[in-house]
Amino acid sequence: MFFLSDLLSFDDTHYRFSRPMLEREGWYSLEKDGKLLLLLNVLGVDKKDIKLDVKSYDNNKQLISVNGTTKNEKFDKDFSINMNIIVGKPMENLEWDVENGFLTAEITFQEPVKPSVNIVRK
Repeated sequence: MFFLSDLLSFDDTHYRFSRPMLEREGWYSLEKDGKLLLLLNVLGVDKKDIKLDVKSYDNNKQLISVNGTTKNEKFDKDFSINMNIIVGKPMENLEWDVENGFLTAEITFQEPVKPSVNIVRK
């Protein structure tokens, strides 16, 4: 038993939950069907307050910036996400949504550019 105060205690023998990432990391990724899937913990941050931005970064890499803050009036606390994710190859499309406290993103990548060189044998 873990006592927080005279009014509140937690039975830590029954404190369990299952998530694919550790709370301190806050993210999980998976490559599937040629796409990169991202799962970010944005618990407490309203979908309308979250902004995603993509910028060029260091030699053909891209940086996804995820930012947002929502104030919880009842508890007078701010919940926020501020995360940068470096992606190692050029992205073509990034689709995202928020549901149940998780931001899910699906990234597709650009096909490598093939040089258009006319090769003629003489």
